Amino acid sequence: MKDNEVGYGKPPKGHQWKPGQSGNPSGKKKAGKPPRPLLHDLAEQLSELVPVTMGGKKQQVPLSHVMAMGLVRDAMKAPFKERLQLLQHLDKLGVLALQSQKIDELGGDCSTEFTQAELQLLAKSQQLLEELEAEEAAWKEGGKGSEAGDSG
Repeated sequence: MKDNEVGYGKPPKGHQWKPGQSGNPSGKKKAGKPPRPLLHDLAEQLSELVPVTMGGKKQQVPLSHVMAMGLVRDAMKAPFKERLQLLQHLDKLGVLALQSQKIDELGGDCSTEFTQAELQLLAKSQQLLEELEAEEAAWKEGGKGSEAGDSG
């Protein structure tokens, strides 16, 4: 076999790569920046401060807080059973326990955080939830729960 032999798998010496030379001089294209996860975008948007008038004072509060207030106010206009379902979901998520913990941390003096109407609403919500759970337990034991609380 001669050094200058040319054929299949044997390119001419002038066309062969030199030692250390890449077969792809432009290289592999770099991947672009990975897109930011939707969760981060949502969290950023929900953290944005918006002006709100509460108790006669203009305040900057996170958008998530405004949405939560709207959700609660809209829920109060819903039929009785739907309000109870919402309370059950909030309880499963631990919202009511957090609310209760927050009240306890304030040592019962909630005037700085909650209005008297809000405290009454929380107490009533907890009472309705307990009644619903008792009714559900009675129903599961075989007896139908009372239907008296259906009108709201």
